[in-house]
Amino acid sequence: MKLFVLDDHAVIRDGIRLICEQTPDVDLVGEASTVDQALAIVEEAGPDVVLVDLNVPPSSGIVFIGEMRKRWPEMKAVVLTVERDEDLVLEAMNLGAAGFVTKDSSLPDIIDAARRVAEGETVVQGMSTGRLLERFVSFARETERSAHILSELSPREREVLALLAEGRSNQQIGSALGISARTAATHVANVYRKLQVNNRVDAARAAIRLGLSPRVDRST
Repeated sequence: MKLFVLDDHAVIRDGIRLICEQTPDVDLVGEASTVDQALAIVEEAGPDVVLVDLNVPPSSGIVFIGEMRKRWPEMKAVVLTVERDEDLVLEAMNLGAAGFVTKDSSLPDIIDAARRVAEGETVVQGMSTGRLLERFVSFARETERSAHILSELSPREREVLALLAEGRSNQQIGSALGISARTAATHVANVYRKLQVNNRVDAARAAIRLGLSPRVDRST
């Protein structure tokens, strides 16, 4: 197994390097202390698995995992962190991470987790898998509900909702979309009805939950 480590703590990288030197079937092919550094060299290193600390500069390990999944989908990521935040685990795994190991795990256990992920397993160590499974089920249901709501909104209504999330008035929405304020108000009323909300604040929250950022592509 070819392993790469992204962690801004030298002691962690040194420990991983030491255990890899003592493990015949594991080859440490590279390491980095920042997201930018890792993105610059990981392709040439060609690892099977990347151990990723969530708290690395200048952004975060979450950003690296997302970029890794887009650029090198065949590589697998294992989150290595002191955090036990279930939301972070879900976010990382939603982006494609296949493992989660806390830093209080032993070095052999960390390497074993990476090995199992390389073999196709999903590994979670240091957290309650029962609670995490509950969160996954809840997350899946919410994702399904969001997909259904999005399918109910027309392309124009999605544009209106994104502009609502920016705090635009009906007049401003109309100007942005080239329609009258009255027509914009009609679209807003339809959005409220479909989202089952009755004010702009709740509509904006729904927009965030549905992934409609303020910078939505107006061409869709």
